[in-house]
Amino acid sequence: MNDTDGPLEITIGGESTSELCAELREHLLGALRAGRGARVCLPEVNEPGLPLLQLLCSAHRTFLQEGLTVQLGQLSAAAAEVARIGGFGGNNTMCPYHVDDECLWRRSHGEDHPDGG
Repeated sequence: MNDTDGPLEITIGGESTSELCAELREHLLGALRAGRGARVCLPEVNEPGLPLLQLLCSAHRTFLQEGLTVQLGQLSAAAAEVARIGGFGGNNTMCPYHVDDECLWRRSHGEDHPDGG
């Protein structure tokens, strides 16, 4: 599989409930089935929780195994703060699933994802 059509842009907002996670999961599975990467934007996620962040990390690992990418676009300030508090900062943790130093929480090698976009 490859990203020949470019990544699927996924934008979601609201509260990080199980329904929101289920919606994001379905969008990510659709991109995976289509052989496309994904770019996830969370500009209006009001009350993010760790399950949302765990879903993103799990998707990242799965996509990498298929030779695809998952990237983060704009994050709400709340999502960026939960990621930071939860230890999801690219420079602060060592994910065993890094591939060539790729981390979902870094925009590029060695650079943390900025708060709020």
